[in-house]
Amino acid sequence: MAIPVLQPDDKPVVGQKYKVLCLRFKKAVHNFGRGWIPIVGPAHSDPGCVNFSLRHYHPDVRFLSPRQLSRVPGQTTIEKAQRAFGQVLTIVGPDAEHDIRLIGRVCHRELPEWKDVQFVRCLEEEFKDHALKDCLVCPHRGIHLKPYEDEEGFAQCPGHGLVWNLREKRLATPEEALLARRRAHDRFYDSLEASHG
Repeated sequence: MAIPVLQPDDKPVVGQKYKVLCLRFKKAVHNFGRGWIPIVGPAHSDPGCVNFSLRHYHPDVRFLSPRQLSRVPGQTTIEKAQRAFGQVLTIVGPDAEHDIRLIGRVCHRELPEWKDVQFVRCLEEEFKDHALKDCLVCPHRGIHLKPYEDEEGFAQCPGHGLVWNLREKRLATPEEALLARRRAHDRFYDSLEASHG
């Protein structure tokens, strides 16, 4: 049976296998080890609010193997996933030579809630008056939001944590974002129970 390629607008099902974009450094060893690391979104830099000008990707926490996640500091799986969510895979410099391929990976979990609130507040200020286009792509770094939509019509961007109201095509209010992050936390916790039970 052919493994489906995860498309930008697809919402993966926990426990199912998909072909996802993965990065492997040729020389450097990342916190996740030497193997293929699932990535989300396009390569980008964040010179504005974040003040991080090096081009990088972010790991796709949903597809990190249990072994890869175990290498992240933290006491619990939730802490580890939240820390992994914000890590960067820098692709510039002498040790950053890398390959990118579609690799078959199991979706192990939902996304955790984004924890770097100060960073998100800066981005919220930058995008507070921005309206989403019909393609429902986060204007910050071009990540498709539809796969992350919750039951209330909100989506937490996996790249940098902005929460969008997809039904109204606008940035969520702080109160809406808080509730959406709580729902993301609950879905993440439920997905952990489902994958272990």
